[in-house]
Amino acid sequence: MIINVLGEITVALTMKANDRIIRKTILSFLLCFSVFLILDSLDISVIFTKNSILVMKVMKSLFRICTGVMCIFCAIKVLHIETLGIKKLNFFKGLRIGWPLIATALIIAIVNSTPIPREMTLVQVVVRFLVCSFYTFSVGFFEECLCRGMLLNGFLKRWKFEKAIIISSATFGIFHLTNLVGGADFFSTIIQVCYTTIGGIIYSVTYLKSGNLWSVITLHGLIDLAVYFTVFVSL
Repeated sequence: MIINVLGEITVALTMKANDRIIRKTILSFLLCFSVFLILDSLDISVIFTKNSILVMKVMKSLFRICTGVMCIFCAIKVLHIETLGIKKLNFFKGLRIGWPLIATALIIAIVNSTPIPREMTLVQVVVRFLVCSFYTFSVGFFEECLCRGMLLNGFLKRWKFEKAIIISSATFGIFHLTNLVGGADFFSTIIQVCYTTIGGIIYSVTYLKSGNLWSVITLHGLIDLAVYFTVFVSL
């Protein structure tokens, strides 16, 4: 799968001028993703002396939101995508379509649930929940703006429905290989690539059926919140 996707991207980058929209889409993706990698790699924890981990998560959330806005700008101004779906229209329709993802988030939250440490106060729990929510929804905002708002819509200008969904979703899965740089386990990362690719397909179908980007951002954020909240409680 990885080889096929890389092959498609290589072919797209060498296309003739009449297909330059695909090339512009890929180059815009690479630009935004590179900016994200640079910002995400910044070690800003040394600036803070108290609650440095939580503050760092908030700062990185802001970086993701800024990069997501950059993706929207590229989609509108560079790729001239008019139906981005960033208005309120059909938001709840998207949530209804994505109800399996909401159910999945609830199941993950139940499976991952652990007792809150007794020494932790209610204020500390609330603060961690708010920081975790902000962090996970910023991840959803950036990744959905990048892979559905920009990449998928750009591909749909030239490619068929199925091809655009598969290539954009596979790209979404493959870029999680960058977790290896942060020291993630190889086998776990490959598993993550597989399920994020499948998730990308589900997000894409939900997005195209509802026409609302905010609904898939919310669904994405709920899944990540269910996965990572236990981690934040332990910080």
